[in-house]
Amino acid sequence: MTGGTVVVSGPTEDMNGAIDVNGTFEISGGILVAAGSSGMAEAPDASSTQATLGFGLGGWQEAGSVLLVVAPDGTVVAGFEATKAYSSFVVSSPEVVAGESYDIYLGGSVTGDTLGGYSAEGDSAGATLQGTVVAGE
Repeated sequence: MTGGTVVVSGPTEDMNGAIDVNGTFEISGGILVAAGSSGMAEAPDASSTQATLGFGLGGWQEAGSVLLVVAPDGTVVAGFEATKAYSSFVVSSPEVVAGESYDIYLGGSVTGDTLGGYSAEGDSAGATLQGTVVAGE
């Protein structure tokens, strides 16, 4: 993937994944957001030149729930309002920096323009911190 925006609201059965590749999947540009089951969750390869965050949520989140990815400086780099239940999440964008730690919140709100539930903006008021994930390349 070299550009554009891809938002996947993937499967809700653990025998499938929101990203499913046969071979390699490298990302060097654009925005990728994928939410789905954890059973066969995949993310772009470590050989990618653009950083990626991929993580499981330890349980299913309902359709309509909001997930926010917050950078070390407190800005939201990805907001997602689910259209389907999901238990894993992947995001890659030029805003995600390899080696940086990002806080993952459930709750709050997605703001700004959205595409398939994704926005580059959000508000963490009322959200609950779920953990911290380090972006990989």
